[in-house]
Amino acid sequence: MSEAVRSTDTRAACAPLGIKLPPEARERIESFLASFTTFSPTLGLLYGYAPGAADCPGSWSMVAFGPQTVADLEASYASFGATVRFDLDGIEVLVPQLGHIAELQRGKLYFDGDRLFVDSSEAHR
Repeated sequence: MSEAVRSTDTRAACAPLGIKLPPEARERIESFLASFTTFSPTLGLLYGYAPGAADCPGSWSMVAFGPQTVADLEASYASFGATVRFDLDGIEVLVPQLGHIAELQRGKLYFDGDRLFVDSSEAHR
């Protein structure tokens, strides 16, 4: 596993997500995380709609959260009993938009341009 992918050995277990990462998506995510040299990043996924894509389904953008942001988000959400830290097919990820967690429970993630989309077709369930 890449050094850029944070090990969860010293922290409480992440809540598992059921979605899978095909090799090409995993490589792109690991390359993104490895590009940060001034801090140890944790992958974040943010849900939204691409500009001008009214008929397009929502999709996910990648962000890199630093250690203090991770700690602050976890503490904030834990204050009302929620978690934002998940295991995405072996990669630690923060998903602060709790209303969209269910979309990451089955299928696979794939890139289209710079955005991640969920393929939940029958073949990937």
